[in-house]
Amino acid sequence: TYQWLLNEKVIPGATGSVYTASGLKDGDRVSVEVTSSAICATPKTQTSNAYTVTTGIQRVAGSDVQITTYPNPADAVIHVRTDKTISGNSEVRILDKLGQVVAVQKVNSLKAGEAISVSTGHLAAGTYTIQVVNTEHSFIYNARFTKM
Repeated sequence: TYQWLLNEKVIPGATGSVYTASGLKDGDRVSVEVTSSAICATPKTQTSNAYTVTTGIQRVAGSDVQITTYPNPADAVIHVRTDKTISGNSEVRILDKLGQVVAVQKVNSLKAGEAISVSTGHLAAGTYTIQVVNTEHSFIYNARFTKM
């Protein structure tokens, strides 16, 4: 049998082998507890490793700017879009799992609704962090994404 968990709490009614979620937030952790009906199963119940949700949608601390990154997973390019114009010099950075910058896209301003594209074609498959840094307003946005 299956029992799906959200942030280590039972999700009522989520008892199938597949779980389709909605309304998850960035940082939510989803896992599944599997119980075997076999007599000799050891252990009888096992919980999977938790999957941490990365939505790519976060609010910048201290502001009402919403930044979206897509697609996730990415292949040749990842896009960054804001819901409000951010004036001043900004950088969109991609960091590897060691925290080293592997790509940078400099922009004079981020216009509301306009996507900035950063090439990811040269990156190896894996998990990366994308940052948006605005030098005039000193804020940083971070999100994780997967490169296929």
